[in-house]
Amino acid sequence: MVGQLRKARGENDLIAQRLSAFVDQRTWLVHKLRRDNYLTLRDDAGFREVTLRVETITLEAERLIELFDNLLVEHFLSLGISKEHIDQEQRKAEKDVYRE
Repeated sequence: MVGQLRKARGENDLIAQRLSAFVDQRTWLVHKLRRDNYLTLRDDAGFREVTLRVETITLEAERLIELFDNLLVEHFLSLGISKEHIDQEQRKAEKDVYRE
């Protein structure tokens, strides 16, 4: 996805850079924490450091979700799709996701 963003928006695109940095942090969390940094979890300071890093990853994930949602809405609006229709489709998708 990062490669596609850079291709579409340019090599120095800030969104692609943010996504790339996020992917690096996510990779650390999922694949490297236990292998490379496991012992940091054994003391309070290390545990707090890891917890803060996970919270930072979580906040950036939430921000990126909102950013991509806004970009997608802007794209659909540029295609002439009404905001009302976009909102309606979004509500239907949320019902499917949350099984409401």
